[in-house]
Amino acid sequence: MYKYALAFSLLISLPSVSQKNSSSAELIDAQNTLNNPAKIKEITAEDPNAKKVDDMVTKLAGDDSKELYAISADILPILMEMNKDNPEKALESLASYSKDPGGFLASLPPNIRERIQKLSKKIEDKQVKKKP
Repeated sequence: MYKYALAFSLLISLPSVSQKNSSSAELIDAQNTLNNPAKIKEITAEDPNAKKVDDMVTKLAGDDSKELYAISADILPILMEMNKDNPEKALESLASYSKDPGGFLASLPPNIRERIQKLSKKIEDKQVKKKP
C-alpha cells in the first residue's frame, strides 16, 4: 500500500512539470513544492485531486507524511531521467509502476530504496500497533 502512496504523491508534482517544457527550474520547483508543507497545503486547497492525494498520504503516513513527500521529491528527478525528461511518459510509467511497485523499487538507487524500506517499516509498525 505504501508504494502506491509514493506514486500518488509524485502525481501532485508531475502535472505542474508537464504543463511546461521540462527544464531543471521546473523540476527544482516541483521538488521544492514536495518539500514545503505550506506549499502543499496551498496546492491542496486549490486542487481537489491534490487534496485527495494528500489526504491519502496523511492517512497512510500520518506524522511521517513529510518524509514521504521528501522521498517523492528525491525520486522525481530519477523518474524524469528514466523517462528522458518527458513528463507525459513519466505519468504513464507511474501507472505501470503501480502494477509492479517492486520493479519500480528495484529501479531506484540503493539509498532511496533504503529510505523507502525504512519508512515503510515504520508505517507498518504503527499500523500493527493500532490493530487490537
